[in-house]
Amino acid sequence: MADLVEPCPICHQERVRPEPVFGLAYRECRSCGFLWRVDRENFPNPNQAYQDQDTEAHVQYLLQQEAGDARRAYYEIQLARLHRYATPPGRLLELGCGTGGLSHAAAEAGWEVLAVDSSPLLCREAERLLGSGRVLQAPMESAPVEGESFDVVMALDFIEHLPQPRILPQRARQWLKKGGVLLLQTPNVRALRRCLQRRRWNQLKPEQHFLFHSASSLGLLFTQEGFEVLCLKTVSGTATAGPLLRAIAFIYGGILSWLGLGNTLFLAARKIH
Repeated sequence: MADLVEPCPICHQERVRPEPVFGLAYRECRSCGFLWRVDRENFPNPNQAYQDQDTEAHVQYLLQQEAGDARRAYYEIQLARLHRYATPPGRLLELGCGTGGLSHAAAEAGWEVLAVDSSPLLCREAERLLGSGRVLQAPMESAPVEGESFDVVMALDFIEHLPQPRILPQRARQWLKKGGVLLLQTPNVRALRRCLQRRRWNQLKPEQHFLFHSASSLGLLFTQEGFEVLCLKTVSGTATAGPLLRAIAFIYGGILSWLGLGNTLFLAARKIH
């Protein structure tokens, strides 16, 4: 396919092509691997797909998931990752908190938490779990969060929903204290599952997921925005139900991670200026 004129928003190279499966819905950088929705900046309401599913039925579905063993194990995994880079006491900001399960687990581990989400229904449930004053209903882009006041920012399965690729590292840098840590999880554009499933890969959702990273593009982005990358790897199977399946997922996830082909990217980065 012929190269397109618009350069990559991350590495600024011009080795850009239509994404092989969805064509002109996405563009893909052949240098750093970044993949983005072509018309993301022209959406009158980029989060409309999420507002449409912001219903009581959807909230009840999420609450049922929260009650399961797999979800609790997932939170334990995420907190174990966090505590390799930062330990309580301290202040933790979670972006895209949903019903508040991860923030609640962090609070129980000794963190002072503030949970942010744009959904009124999800924030209602999060406040029931976390208590008054610990939940902020607002879009991340305009959330009235005090600058340089947090030791940790967590943004799991979040950055792919933002039309602007630099808004998350820029806001996180504003909110973190010097030396503070950001933890991020997002789909891996170079996942083996994407190569095998192609159009059936469940992460390619043009109405919901506006951008995807490779390890190269994600590390480059955060380095450009004033962070030191502490860990950047692919992971798989963290939400698998049952201890046996999680153990199996740990083994094949380790192999995929070594190859850089896991379904999810995990980043830990420290603010340096």
